[in-house]
Amino acid sequence: MPTAVRPQMRAAQRKAGVVGLRRVATPRPGPGQVLVAVTVAGICRTDVAVAQGQLPARDPVVLGHEFSGHVVELGPGVDDVPLETQVAVFPLTPNGEFLGVDLDGAFAEYVVVPRTSVWVVPATLPPRVVAYAEPVAAAMSLTNEVAPNERVFLRGHGRIAALVARLLALRGCAHVVTSPSEA
Repeated sequence: MPTAVRPQMRAAQRKAGVVGLRRVATPRPGPGQVLVAVTVAGICRTDVAVAQGQLPARDPVVLGHEFSGHVVELGPGVDDVPLETQVAVFPLTPNGEFLGVDLDGAFAEYVVVPRTSVWVVPATLPPRVVAYAEPVAAAMSLTNEVAPNERVFLRGHGRIAALVARLLALRGCAHVVTSPSEA
């Protein structure tokens, strides 16, 4: 049975410099878009920077871009994703806008995203694992530039740095030196 979409939802929104849990209108998908019911959302430094006003963002904006969910509504022109399908979402849209910065993000019950940003994943994958697709992909984009057995200096000590170090080790880079970044 399809998920019933309510007209209003809860969302962690930054508005006029203040982050709060607010009731906002549930977004509706337009042409080429899908409505995703958020299952699991993770927080990263980008979200913190937007929340603290250190990264320019739309105002108001719903935070969040690392998440898993399932498709609950299709916009006009989208017919290739079955409803209730579990998905991972690439947060950078084809026109260069970023979820949780330029567009409302995933710290909400629902989020609208372009169909081209949605990746269907097996229902057998735990939603928490699917939510890690974006940070793992970001880390992998860095490791693809490194050949096995190269020496690597990795600056940083956060979650992405740890992911990069693990992925470099899987690529065969036995010589990875890490250093914390400056605050």
